[in-house]
Amino acid sequence: MSGNRLAGDDGNRGADDERVAARLDDDLAERWRAYTEQSDESKSAAVRNALDDYLPDPNAETGHPEPDDAVLAKAYNALRSRHEGYVMRQSAESVIAQELGRAGLGSDAVWKEVLKPLSKQGWVSTTTDSQFSYTYVKAVVPQQVAASGSQEVAPADD
Repeated sequence: MSGNRLAGDDGNRGADDERVAARLDDDLAERWRAYTEQSDESKSAAVRNALDDYLPDPNAETGHPEPDDAVLAKAYNALRSRHEGYVMRQSAESVIAQELGRAGLGSDAVWKEVLKPLSKQGWVSTTTDSQFSYTYVKAVVPQQVAASGSQEVAPADD
């Protein structure tokens, strides 16, 4: 074994990893040093873990309750991420068709295959504007999911 290499290390450890450099102000640098000394975590590991905790992971779970069905979950999250989860039905149908990669999917099909099942399961609610007769769709968390405590519940319009 040579230098600070670990047993079995052929010298290529991390060769494919990207190297990153950053400048820290005095206060942040001191906090970083104090943390790594107190935690026995390497400085590199502390930076990697902090970035991993801070940056969103596109492959991670959403962190809020969602339908079990993958197609319905994708549609629900598309609605939830727009206008605080509150959109006109026509816009909702367009957003869902686009999100599901089915741009040619008609509004009747989106309503029947996606919005109606979401509504029946309690994941969306609908209201109609009496003055203009527009129907709005709102992404919500079903009461039985919120009450079960089996998932951490975040408000639907955060």
